[in-house]
Amino acid sequence: MMIFRAASSRAARCGAYRATGTELDWMRLEEQGLRGRSGNKLAKVRVFRLTGFAVAGASIGLVGVGIAGKDAFDLGKYNLRRQTAMKRTRMFVVVLAVLGFCAIALKSGVKNAAASGAAPAAAAAQQAAQAAPTIASVVDSQISGIEKEIVAAAEAMPEDKFNFSPESLKIPGSEYKGVRTFAGQVKHVAVANYFFWAPLTGDTVPPEWEKENAPENLKSKAEIIQFLKESFALGHKAAATLTAENILQSPGHSKSTRLFLATFGVAHGFDHYGQIVQYLRMNGIVPPASRAASN
Repeated sequence: MMIFRAASSRAARCGAYRATGTELDWMRLEEQGLRGRSGNKLAKVRVFRLTGFAVAGASIGLVGVGIAGKDAFDLGKYNLRRQTAMKRTRMFVVVLAVLGFCAIALKSGVKNAAASGAAPAAAAAQQAAQAAPTIASVVDSQISGIEKEIVAAAEAMPEDKFNFSPESLKIPGSEYKGVRTFAGQVKHVAVANYFFWAPLTGDTVPPEWEKENAPENLKSKAEIIQFLKESFALGHKAAATLTAENILQSPGHSKSTRLFLATFGVAHGFDHYGQIVQYLRMNGIVPPASRAASN
């Protein structure tokens, strides 16, 4: 609430009055004629009363001015001053704004601290996981290595060359009679993978796959490569069964340990990968792994 105090009859004028420096716009004062006292001398003074005005919905009144009907009023002891609730409101708004910014900053700081704290924790957990390999993870990594090489090499050979064998080249002084075709090499690796890794997973292998060039129903490049990929999927499943407690045990009716079966599948794959690479080069194809090295 805005309060006005009159110091003398000259401090205000009848009619329209503008309160500068405040949010107050215009107010009207009504003049009343009273007789007041200044010291011992009576003097005619003018007392002003607010007739009706509001700021931001709050009523404004005039305080410290003589009440109509009094015989005398000493106006000299009053100072014209304005006390406004607007100032208090402004201060309150400023305080709220400061508190709001502080709250936002605190919340942001907490989030940043949480994020910055979570990052090192995640990094530490990742490092701990990498620093502690398991038997299963090591063997699985080896299977991934040979899988990448052989699958890429099989995909590099054109389909019209899948039945190629070195015997067809009739290289003088060479002896390639009866060797497997390129398709036969790839199918042999896949079938061997099943025989090595199925005992670890409990899967069964069709007995007819023991025959040369089995499975005979697989003819196209797409079918043979899919069969190869499925055999390596079984290898990853087998690697996951390995633990420090069971690696020296023999699964099912096998005479070999789990560790031997899991790792020999990798060794066997690299043996035939060396032959597959030569088949590619005999047809003018650089193996994908060698392309990356040359680049």
